[in-house]
Amino acid sequence: MQSTRNLLTQLREVRRQISTSDLPVRLKLAYFKQELAKSCARTLGESSASEKVQAVLNVTDTILNNSGTRGLHSFASEALKHEQINGKILQQAGIPTPHMYPTIDISKGSAGRNVGACVARMYCAFIKDTVESSPPPPPTGANKVMLEGSQKEVTKR
Repeated sequence: MQSTRNLLTQLREVRRQISTSDLPVRLKLAYFKQELAKSCARTLGESSASEKVQAVLNVTDTILNNSGTRGLHSFASEALKHEQINGKILQQAGIPTPHMYPTIDISKGSAGRNVGACVARMYCAFIKDTVESSPPPPPTGANKVMLEGSQKEVTKR
């Protein structure tokens, strides 16, 4: 019980430090994921809670690689909105899933009783908050030309 409290306290502190840093979004996500995986492996070992967390980490890696931070944000938002991670949410995120993908409950009630659900919920909330609070990337290529053109029109008026 004490080790679980220490884990959650440590993860909250790491989350706070990373959230307030000036790192780009992808690095924030990578650092928090790395700390989360390391802390859970050390504290939870080979438990079912650790399996839940690992399943969420694997899914988020795939989504980030396939759909970028916007896709990851959509996934985290849907998971938090429905308070679970299931095959339907994964399919919406573009992840091919087996027919009987297990549902991972990340509701507040479940998070209060189950450390795996708590950590998975914390990670989804971190993803959502981090992507929402980060400025959009600077425009490049054709988008930059279009943006510069629209700024010229605004100054002409």
